[in-house]
Amino acid sequence: MEECYYLKKIMEGIIQQGTPPPNQWRGRFVAREDGDPSETVEGNRCKQSATDEEEIQWRQKPVINMIVDGPEGGDSANTRKAWARQLYVRTVYGREGGSKKACREPIAFTDKDLPTGETPHRDALVIAMDVNGVVVRRILVDTGSSVNVLYLETFVKMGLSREQLASVKTPLASFTGDSVETEGSIVLPVEVGTYPDVQKLDMKFIVFDLACFHNAILGRPGLEDLGALISVEHLCLKFRAPSGVGTVRCDRRAARYCYLQACRGMSK
Repeated sequence: MEECYYLKKIMEGIIQQGTPPPNQWRGRFVAREDGDPSETVEGNRCKQSATDEEEIQWRQKPVINMIVDGPEGGDSANTRKAWARQLYVRTVYGREGGSKKACREPIAFTDKDLPTGETPHRDALVIAMDVNGVVVRRILVDTGSSVNVLYLETFVKMGLSREQLASVKTPLASFTGDSVETEGSIVLPVEVGTYPDVQKLDMKFIVFDLACFHNAILGRPGLEDLGALISVEHLCLKFRAPSGVGTVRCDRRAARYCYLQACRGMSK
């Protein structure tokens, strides 16, 4: 141990007596014999104090917390508080029947996944996926969204009715703090990927009656349920499918179309 000076003196005495210590001790004390031991100890103390001061300064930095709103944590104040308190409750989960977790194939992004064209591209990740048997394009992948969003216009085009919606009491708050009332929620079957690397699952969407150039938003709940990893640099989304690792690439034309339309709307 670096700070155990008493043990170091004992080891130095062993070295002087000619009894060879373990290799890890010999390397350290041979280096000490070349210089002044007091200077080495003092230098180590200075380095340690400087490191401690840097750590204290780093821990005392001001913090700006992120804004999180929406019904994902619960649709009432009590359920949301209980959901937040789960982080502070230590729970031990045992494996049932001593079963081992299956070895999952790793997900990696390589240069082969990079998009063609200029870099940096600055494009948003906009994809297409099958929702309730309909291929829906212009879906924005947004890790900043606490819910999966389906806009009412898209909802109607899919042949769905308001009677199928479940009531949602919690409004969704935007980054600026403006709240938007929801039309309700619905769980729909979703297929992501291209054959044979397709993942099928049910996703919960919150429906909003808002004008938007995107048809839907794939938020954190959908990405977590899918087990997806995204790379903005590679402009693609990868996930584990029964047959391997599936990949969904960005529709760059749709991404830039939505961006240009949004800019035109702001200028007007």
